[in-house]
Amino acid sequence: MPMIVLAIRINIEKIFKNSYRIFFSQSTHDKISMKLINDVITALIDPNKYYSRFAFFSSSRAAIELK
Repeated sequence: MPMIVLAIRINIEKIFKNSYRIFFSQSTHDKISMKLINDVITALIDPNKYYSRFAFFSSSRAAIELK
């Protein structure tokens, strides 16, 4: 599921950046709008933030070996 959420984020980012090239050409607009767009995606798809991270990257080696 985290891969699906990541794919959705990447695709939506590409759609917006390709549709509004002039707007996103400015660094300030790009940073602020991508933050807001990602916040909306999180609120709609993953409000509890269960799928917004990859657990195996944040786990220690001992915790992975227990599994």
